[in-house]
Amino acid sequence: MAFCESIHQREFDVEGIKGVLAENLNELRRLWDKKQIGVMVDPEWKIIESLRPDVVIDAIMAKRNLGTRKDEAPLVVGVGPGFTAPCGAG
Repeated sequence: MAFCESIHQREFDVEGIKGVLAENLNELRRLWDKKQIGVMVDPEWKIIESLRPDVVIDAIMAKRNLGTRKDEAPLVVGVGPGFTAPCGAG
């Protein structure tokens, strides 16, 4: 099960946690205040600049990196082809 079903159904419950489709950043923050998972459709990945998250996890099912950058958050994790770990220690 995945919260992406919220895109089609507007709301979707996964093991007692509700995912809800959010249309904008203000709506997304209201959902977080209610301890709900906000799901947004943002194919151009523009919301990242407004969110300024501590962590970004790119687990998009793609054959390559579609544009995730390591400067998008203090911790960025890329899963799959097209991602490389930093070299060296420290």
